[in-house]
Amino acid sequence: MDSKGSSSCIVFVLSILLFGSWSYAQEDRITPRFKFERFSTKDGLPSSTIQDIVQDHEGYIWLASEDGLVRYDGYQFLNYRNIPGDTTSLSRNQPEKLFVDFAGDIWIGSKSGINRYSQECACFIRYSSNESAPDNHQAGQINAFAEDRDNNLWIGTQEGGLFRYERKSDQFTRFLDDPNDPINLLEDEVRVLLVDRNNHLWIGTGETFDASISGGGLIRFDLNTGTSKRFMHDPANPNSLIDNRISALMEDREGKLWIGSCQSGLHYYEPEKEEFIRMMPDPANPNTFYAPQGEMGLWSSCPHVKFIHQDRNGAYWVGTYNAGINHFDPISNKLTHYDHDPADPSSLASNQVWSFLQDRQDRLWIGNLPGGLHKMDPSLHKFNIYIHDVEDNTSLSSNHVMG
Repeated sequence: MDSKGSSSCIVFVLSILLFGSWSYAQEDRITPRFKFERFSTKDGLPSSTIQDIVQDHEGYIWLASEDGLVRYDGYQFLNYRNIPGDTTSLSRNQPEKLFVDFAGDIWIGSKSGINRYSQECACFIRYSSNESAPDNHQAGQINAFAEDRDNNLWIGTQEGGLFRYERKSDQFTRFLDDPNDPINLLEDEVRVLLVDRNNHLWIGTGETFDASISGGGLIRFDLNTGTSKRFMHDPANPNSLIDNRISALMEDREGKLWIGSCQSGLHYYEPEKEEFIRMMPDPANPNTFYAPQGEMGLWSSCPHVKFIHQDRNGAYWVGTYNAGINHFDPISNKLTHYDHDPADPSSLASNQVWSFLQDRQDRLWIGNLPGGLHKMDPSLHKFNIYIHDVEDNTSLSSNHVMG
């Protein structure tokens, strides 16, 4: 993958997120056009591949690049890399996952373990020397972070590891690893984590890019009592999960838990009955809320829900890899589908939606794989598309955008 466009488009987005402004007009249907400014390694980026993005408490944007960690202040890039012999530098130059904790520190997960960037000392703390850390448990790549109401950090890994980091003791404790307990993660990939308002840790498992791995469904781990329960697809139960490969989790403003899965699965959890209400297409009612319906795609990927988001107006956005985006407005009870239309230059450039962000000005940014970067003003219902153009030096240098 030629990834120069990935970082270029993402970094430009970040400058707009931090310092841009616009007027949100519900009735205005005129689409504004924006020019894309390119950033590349000559501007200070160490690499043109960006794996993850977070914003810290001070407003800085942090980028996980293929060749180090980057802090962006809207004007320039500050690069953090491994410095041989310096144990306070980044331990690995290929960070994969980022998370900002309650104290404002940046947690960096990679294929080989965990670092923490401390704002207090402006240095990196490595956990490879901590015998309790995931680094020393053959846990694999760090896939997810979450924080509970006691500010404990939870970490999910590729090889089925679930760890809790306790700051006072500086220790990691592994959970759900008892082979004699039917609810364990020893054979699962932890894909996504979410702590809800009841202090329940929801653990989504499964591999969306390998059809031979069926997934271990969804686990609810009650952090108040230590009890857990696994939810699985049941062919005989229409109120079970659609698929056991869980790819997205979101708690909305009302406290309702939403679950995305393979097979274009969208559900919400009904706690009274411990059931999952499937949001499926209804030919008799085209405005029924459901996820875009996709087919198998690149790299043997299942059509999985990549993101579920509730915007500040209460509307929902759901993106399915291989199928585009659905927007549902519960006030008007209207469903709008966005997909690629060869005849419409303001439609999605492809249906392989990958990343999603709502910025501080309520603008939506969508990255495709392939297809480039899209920016959308929800009040206008039109996309501005930034794609690679060999004859335009201000265009993206690649159409692969990952967030």
